[in-house]
Formats: sequence, C-alpha cells, structure tokens
Amino acid sequence: MMLRELDIPKILPSQLALLYKDFTDEEIRRAMFSLNGAKTPGLDSFSAEFFKKHWNTVGQIVTLAAKRFLKTGFLLKEWNHSILCLVNRLKHAMPDLISNTQHVFLTGRQMTDNILLSHEAYEFPPHWIHMIHQCISTVSYSVLLNGDMSQQFKPTRELRQEDPLSSYLFLFCMNILSRMLDIGYALKMFEGIKLPRRGPSISHLFFEDDALLFFRATKSCCQTVTNILHRFCKVSG
Repeated sequence: MMLRELDIPKILPSQLALLYKDFTDEEIRRAMFSLNGAKTPGLDSFSAEFFKKHWNTVGQIVTLAAKRFLKTGFLLKEWNHSILCLVNRLKHAMPDLISNTQHVFLTGRQMTDNILLSHEAYEFPPHWIHMIHQCISTVSYSVLLNGDMSQQFKPTRELRQEDPLSSYLFLFCMNILSRMLDIGYALKMFEGIKLPRRGPSISHLFFEDDALLFFRATKSCCQTVTNILHRFCKVSG
C-alpha cells in the first residue's frame, strides 16, 4: 500500500499562501511569549522568562535571528526557539489534513526522513520541509552535573516528546496509519464494530500515547490488521 494510494488530503492554496507569507515581528513575539517561562534554559543559561521580561531590550535581536532562519531555512544549532513560529502556522492547516480518528493535540478535539516523506505527500512547500528537517537534525544536548557541562551529544530520536513541533509531526505520521486502516476497512479486508448496533462502524481511535483498534476476533481479520501494521512500520521507519 503506497502513499499515493491513501488519498491523502493536499494542503489548500489558501493555506499554502499563509505558509509562504513572510513572518511578522508580532508572530515571532507571540511565539516567544507562548513558551513556558520556567522551561529548562539553553546553553546561555537564559530561560524563556528572561527573554519575555527583557523583550524591549533583546526582542529585536531575537526577531532578526528568527527571521534569518525562516528566510534562509538554516538554523543555528545553539538556538532553536524559532520552531514555534512553524507550529503556529501549521495549526491552521491541521484540521483539514488530519483524520477525525486522532483525538489528541488538535484544537477542538479531546485529547526524520520518513517524517519528511509524509510532508511531501501532503505537498508542503520544499522550503518548509527543509526548515522542519533543520529543526530535527540540529537537536543536541549537554548534561549539567555538579556545575560541570558535558560534551554535546545528539539524541537517537532527535525530537523529544515535549518539543512543540513533535506533536504535529506525530499527527502527520499517524494519519498515514489511519488512512491505511480506513482503506483496509473500506475494501472489507477486516470488519470493525458498531457502538451502538445502528451506529457507524469504528475500526480505530488514536490518542496521545495509545491506539485502539476495533475488529472482529477472527484469524483473517487479525492477519489483515497485522499486515497493515507491518507495512506502516516499514513506511514510518
């Protein structure tokens, strides 16, 4: 089951226009002020609260640095707060692109390379794909122990779960699995369940760290769902 067979919704022209639009000073300021001020500070020991409190002094420098990344697509490894600007604009496109079976991270609902491939499937602009790759590939950490800073190291999973961008990348990837299950159900490769009996049939629901799959407990249905999950693993890495 290839990506082109999944009938993935494409980003709308109006949403593309918003993504191509130049970022404003106010957007960058709002992104900074949306940060939790008590979060772990960077290598310069300055937390987000410092930048908020002294925005009148440092705001212009931060804004220029953020705009440089958003214009060129190249991100300083030591400075990564500007990804929040990407998140703010991604929010506008999410409801039209993500399946209703995903009940997490989206307003109004209750709850690496392969990632970039899924973004290409949605037909995101190449510049945006490049910026997201920069946000993923430039992540590094140091450990502060008894006042001594360790050498920098790169995480194997690259984006931690609390990262503002990670939840949106998660949604795009899991939406691929949702559509694979939808197609399998539509082709009657397996049967879902109905709650109540006259209600719509349900095959799956996704939450923040859980996935519920609903199907008849038969050998053929189990084999079909297992095959879909194996195919998704190959696509997602």
